[in-house]
Amino acid sequence: MIVVLRDRIMAATFLFAVAVSSLAMQGCSVIDRRFGEWFLAGSADKMHASLSGTIPCFQTDGEIITLTLEDMEAATTASCTRGQVEVFYPDGMQHQAEQLAELLNHSREHLEAQLGANIIFKSQLFLMPAQENLKSVKFSGNMESGSMSFPVMFEDGQESIEDILSSNHWSYVHWFTLHEGIEFTLMNPDETIALPDLQYRYTEGLFGLTLLRYTSQFKTRWFRDGFSEYATHLAEKEMAAFARLSWPDATPSTERSARIRPFSLLAEYGPDLLEWNQYDQLDKEKRMYSAAIGLFLLLEHRFGRESIKQILAEIRSIEYPDGQALKEVVNRVTGTDLRQMLDSFYFPNSGMKLKYTKKQQLVIESIQHEGLASCVGLAVGDILESIDGQSASGLLNYEMAVLLASEGHRPLPLKIMRDDKTIEVSLNFVPHIKLPKR
Repeated sequence: MIVVLRDRIMAATFLFAVAVSSLAMQGCSVIDRRFGEWFLAGSADKMHASLSGTIPCFQTDGEIITLTLEDMEAATTASCTRGQVEVFYPDGMQHQAEQLAELLNHSREHLEAQLGANIIFKSQLFLMPAQENLKSVKFSGNMESGSMSFPVMFEDGQESIEDILSSNHWSYVHWFTLHEGIEFTLMNPDETIALPDLQYRYTEGLFGLTLLRYTSQFKTRWFRDGFSEYATHLAEKEMAAFARLSWPDATPSTERSARIRPFSLLAEYGPDLLEWNQYDQLDKEKRMYSAAIGLFLLLEHRFGRESIKQILAEIRSIEYPDGQALKEVVNRVTGTDLRQMLDSFYFPNSGMKLKYTKKQQLVIESIQHEGLASCVGLAVGDILESIDGQSASGLLNYEMAVLLASEGHRPLPLKIMRDDKTIEVSLNFVPHIKLPKR
């Protein structure tokens, strides 16, 4: 997401004035503070925010298409609305559109009830037929209309609500829609809960060359994306339960959350998560999403879900919600030191790397020599059938089970499928105290 100034002359003048008056004397932090105060003063009409992304579809290898809002509008003929959700659909798909609108609106209402996370942006879905051999779809649009638009693709012969919900594509659409809606709500200039990282550009000339650029990093991304990922995870679980209740034959996909490794990556990055910004390199960014949701899952585990709801409520009253202010609220509500908690967080190494496959299975991809998994007889290619008596539904649930067993000082029972035979083993994690990095 990039936020830029619309008024180029004002942008250049403002940046030059602040730089001349402040940079030499007090450094870039003063410029950032001025920009933050300017944003909070209600200058959203001077800005332009855009949203773009790529949503996986149906094939591992295949075509990648790009859709604009105009493309999506041209492919549909009517729409239906439930609450703040509007679903556009082509001929013959009205019933499925109404069902999707009901389902997504239920997810939004659930988040408001559970966390006080009221999404201010309207969700727009465009139900569209997919071309053959479709791997993924890229989309883009602006945020000026007060709505967020996403495509929902369905394959030929797979038009029922059960078919649509069971596709991994739906899991990503549901996740994208709620995550981005929550994050943009947190950054809403009319009631900012967390300052966004902002990039100011002054462009001029025939080719629109960027003559002046400045980036303000308020170090709130650990909260914005962490809370958004956590809230969307809760909504996904509720969505799946609601769908199964409403349509008994439905097996809604939870592919997106099944691939998250929250605690192993949280332990890897530790306090560095608090420095994450909007303009980090892409490979690091993908891993940081998992670490960020890991932080909020850890807060829920140690202090309860109500503490997260209270954190969000108290942050609403902050006058200048930069990263430091957000950390202070978390510290006050939980009675802990966030940086120290991250620095000392330990997640045990089970001695194996798991992969979540397209068949929705957890498969052992590699084994460490003389590691814990190797010592109990696990091997590459083994399929996890159950973890602590529960279905092996993804990496997130596996890591949660490991955390609970490790902190509870008890073995973690696993049921493995190997060559059509079931094997039962237990992982015993050795108590460990992690020494601070600094």
